[in-house]
Amino acid sequence: MSGRAGAVPVGSAGAMPAVLGSADAVSEIRGQAPGKRRKALPWDMAVLCTAFCLGVFGCSAAYSAGVACSQEEGDAACREGGEQKEFLREAESWLEKCSAGGSELACTYGVASAGKAIETDPTAYQARRGVEVLWQHREAIAASGQPVDSVLLPLYEKLKGTELAGHLLFYSAQWLKETGAGRNGPSAFYLLLLLADYHSDSPLWDDAVVLAADMLAEWGMVEDEIRLVEEALVPRPRRGYGALSDDFSQQLRYRLALLYEKRERYDEALRQLELVVNYHSVESQKDDALWAAARIYRVSGDPESSIQTLRFLLEACPWSRHADEARTLLVP
Repeated sequence: MSGRAGAVPVGSAGAMPAVLGSADAVSEIRGQAPGKRRKALPWDMAVLCTAFCLGVFGCSAAYSAGVACSQEEGDAACREGGEQKEFLREAESWLEKCSAGGSELACTYGVASAGKAIETDPTAYQARRGVEVLWQHREAIAASGQPVDSVLLPLYEKLKGTELAGHLLFYSAQWLKETGAGRNGPSAFYLLLLLADYHSDSPLWDDAVVLAADMLAEWGMVEDEIRLVEEALVPRPRRGYGALSDDFSQQLRYRLALLYEKRERYDEALRQLELVVNYHSVESQKDDALWAAARIYRVSGDPESSIQTLRFLLEACPWSRHADEARTLLVP
């Protein structure tokens, strides 16, 4: 492998599956859910019911802005933040009872309070925490008869233009993947594609790409996995050329090289490995990339380049877990 690579190729990725880019993907997925669905209790109505039942269930009656804001700080932003924190506290309290075997109402009120915490300010920490609380208690919520599309996906429909949208899609996909096989698997996959295509600014974008690729690998769909990883390496809004040199891109390039190797696309595999070795910073990935490159040179009929790569591996990465085997291969 040469010591210096050319420019990183961009814009040459293959097309994604047809579902990617469909504005109606979520609605289509919701339409696939089998069986009779409960109608979700509207958030406002549920919270009113919660307030009515506070005395019975012993829950804190702290929905007013005065709890979180002093009289001097009674502006709109402070009131909104105080309400959001209280909705989150109520959600945590109700859902703890729900998970402990409480009534179905405890689950319904917990879901409703979490929904209000999420909707009040989708940009705040409490909103992300609200999604995580729902995920934490997902088994109890599902056991109460509330499928994922009645909890997180309606919130996505309302908040798809916010930075919380990626969280809602990712946890919805995780939930669908976890709670059922069959049609739930493709539904989870489509949600991950929706996140990957429309919400590249999400902090969960990397996780969504990896999970979608893992699902394709599990299904044995190598060509689709290749297209997915290629597309993930194309610059996109808020994930431009600079992102192509981060650690995550290095992992994607290494994965793509191994996929190309499976398809005997050796030149393309070596190109990706060369980019990993020359342009990325994580030493352990360089080690594996050099070892893979030596193997590909060997199986593709270029033993001299394979020997040179093994020597470079021992020189650049003497600590490598492949070092002993590399020395063995270099023995005449």
